[in-house]
Amino acid sequence: MFMPFGMYRGEPLDQIPISYLLWLLDEADLRSERLRSAVEAELQARSARHRHRHRQGADEGRQHSEPPGPTAEQLQALVMRWYRTLCLRWHPDRGGTNEAMRGINDAKDLLDELLADLVRRD
Repeated sequence: MFMPFGMYRGEPLDQIPISYLLWLLDEADLRSERLRSAVEAELQARSARHRHRHRQGADEGRQHSEPPGPTAEQLQALVMRWYRTLCLRWHPDRGGTNEAMRGINDAKDLLDELLADLVRRD
């Protein structure tokens, strides 16, 4: 079946992103029962294909691992960039308040402590 309306008008249902199909079922006023059942069937078929692929990969002994997260150094650099950006915006000499700067400094201190604990655990 082809999508009769919307941004994917004229596209076959198997070419439309899952997020859009889910939105159609949840939010859109689908007056066509034929379209509703076709969308539900497509979502079920995709789910079955996904389960089959996942089961097949596990049967072959493939290891599915999560991509590595950021390192402690990358997190520290991110915290510093965040801190400097907020300082530029909320520093009392630039129109901010002392309370805002205290909150920013407290948050940075807390994040620094958490990162130090993370480094010690590794």
